[in-house]
Amino acid sequence: MENEKPIINWKSALIAAGVLLVLAAMVISLLVRSSPGSSGCKDCDADSSNPGIPEISLDSDQKILSEWIAINSDVIMVVYIDYKSYPVVLSKDNTEYLSDDNQEFAYVDMNYLPEDNNLVIYGNSSAKNDKMFMQFKHSDFIKNNQVFWIETDEGLMNYQIVGYVLTTTEDEDFLWWNTKFLSDMQLNSYLAAANKNTKISLNYSDLESESVVTLVTCDLSKGLTNKRIVIVAIPV
Repeated sequence: MENEKPIINWKSALIAAGVLLVLAAMVISLLVRSSPGSSGCKDCDADSSNPGIPEISLDSDQKILSEWIAINSDVIMVVYIDYKSYPVVLSKDNTEYLSDDNQEFAYVDMNYLPEDNNLVIYGNSSAKNDKMFMQFKHSDFIKNNQVFWIETDEGLMNYQIVGYVLTTTEDEDFLWWNTKFLSDMQLNSYLAAANKNTKISLNYSDLESESVVTLVTCDLSKGLTNKRIVIVAIPV
């Protein structure tokens, strides 16, 4: 009959639409994971014990924790920021990694204890060798990389920068080198001071934390040896 309407199988149509949606979601997921700066990791796997932490992306010539340990058994952690990996050693005497030959490694003070609540990591840049944390000397770099990751033998943890401070080794009002704050009030006062004195606008305002990481490197821009660039961050 000319006016007879076609019979539509709605059940089949819905199933087909569902399949198309699933396929579209899979394609979008693959595109996101393969884009630069996304969670697609070139050289490492996601930490399955921390499902909320994304995989990290690294340049092809960068190494992960196990690879750094194979090179230097003093390595205890790696800082990942902007596709780069920075190996961190536990210093035996606080002088071994000050030489130009060893400036590929950042270091933690030999007196640091696991129960301390301020992990201070020193990146020893000098006029001769400017490898360690050199990007931190540029405020635009911090603005564009306000989150970084640290890998230890316990897994991967991400940190939010809450302070970018230009200071000195003699600053008695901002005790960035203090690895142990004796109370939550002292620690949170340190975070507040870092945020108050920061030289750039940051995206994070929740300044309460039970622990903190402080990244430090020399600022030799004016030929002074006591100037420091201090990055203060909390786990998120």
